[in-house]
Amino acid sequence: RVVSMKDCSQDSRNAILLTLLYVIQAIPLGLSDSTIPLLLKAKVGYVGVAMFAISGYPYSLKLLWSPIVDSVFFSKFGRRKSWIVPVQLLSGCLMLWLSFSIEDFLESDVVPVGTLAAIFTLFTFLSATQDIAVDGWGLEMFPVEDRHTAAACQTVGLRIGFFLSYTVFLFLNSPHFCNTFLRTIPSDTPILSLGVYIFIAGVTYIFLSVLLIFKREKPLTHTNIMDFDDTDDLTPLNVYKRIFALLKLPNLRKLIFVLLTNRVGVITAHLFTLHLASRMPQHVFAEISVVSFILEMLVMWFMNKKIQGSPLSLYLSGYSLMLVWALMSILAAWVITPEYAGEEIVGGGVFVLSGFLLGFRVLAMIMFLCLGSFFTSISDSSIGGTYLTLVNTVTNLGGTWPQAGFFFFFSFLIYLSLFLFSFFLHSLCFLFFSNLVLDNYTGSSRLVIVELL
Repeated sequence: RVVSMKDCSQDSRNAILLTLLYVIQAIPLGLSDSTIPLLLKAKVGYVGVAMFAISGYPYSLKLLWSPIVDSVFFSKFGRRKSWIVPVQLLSGCLMLWLSFSIEDFLESDVVPVGTLAAIFTLFTFLSATQDIAVDGWGLEMFPVEDRHTAAACQTVGLRIGFFLSYTVFLFLNSPHFCNTFLRTIPSDTPILSLGVYIFIAGVTYIFLSVLLIFKREKPLTHTNIMDFDDTDDLTPLNVYKRIFALLKLPNLRKLIFVLLTNRVGVITAHLFTLHLASRMPQHVFAEISVVSFILEMLVMWFMNKKIQGSPLSLYLSGYSLMLVWALMSILAAWVITPEYAGEEIVGGGVFVLSGFLLGFRVLAMIMFLCLGSFFTSISDSSIGGTYLTLVNTVTNLGGTWPQAGFFFFFSFLIYLSLFLFSFFLHSLCFLFFSNLVLDNYTGSSRLVIVELL
């Protein structure tokens, strides 16, 4: 493909916009997933935190309404902007209101966990809806051969958003950190309160929404909806039918099975290491987050140049490294545990476990980027939001369900059994996944292009 300077400039602007959309989408998710539970834990305990965790459910259920987002829109305003702009404006206004109330909620004698859970459930629902539209728009912004750029924007944007809402906020919300590194005159108050952070996020949401009004989308043509006769056939019912048709394809079912099972061994090893790491000094986790973020961005910049055309090959390489890393981490944790015997882990143990946690985060980012690039390359842009929602939802489930199993079995599995368990499951998934190859991409048949050898 001959690329003009104008095309390069347009692609760069689209990449920046797409990254920003993913950044602001991740801000409320970072708050509900990490920051708010951490602040609640001291006042309401694990029961309250578990109740608040309900706020994350809409993100796992977004496949239910994604066909509506793909098919209901105002053509003159823009297929994707019809959802992104109003959803962001509503989220921004809700954030502005919450910014004046959140600290009163958290500082009250009886924290209204139910009210907070309801508010952040609405935030998650809005972010999930925005994610459907943004995913679909990302497929339409770039040519087929450059769709890996959309996956890179997603990876970078979500990582930055979570980093801002957790690590950066907690640093600036800590009087000790502010007095040590940012102030000349000590103070008992932090530089950034939760209310101010949410207020800034709300203003950013509204400002970006206003700018999006003037962003032109590509007109909806027969090329965009190739598998439908015309825009009148692009209805929620027809999109639901398309998804059911996809789920009947044997190759897609095999892919779903792989995505649901391929991370079992990794999760087991990672959570086991994290369980031991929870006995390290707390400031170590903040330092790990900063170092991890820097490493991930550097690896991301390097990987984006290599990933085009071979996302699965790179994924399998990362998978192989993750297998080795998982086995080494369990061996190291097995050796470290008797030495400290329930005490806080310090010295060399901190160094070893920190290294393994960093390795897990960087390798997980590589695998996430490669899978994202693969998914964008096989997705049908006529139902892009729904297609990506389907495969991403399955992938997320594949990473979450083993966690419950791990903690259930942890009480009676000895370390050697856990080691063998991880080795067997992870090796089995690797062998199964290694049979997946990226076949040809054809414009007329885009339902599935994964084929088992």
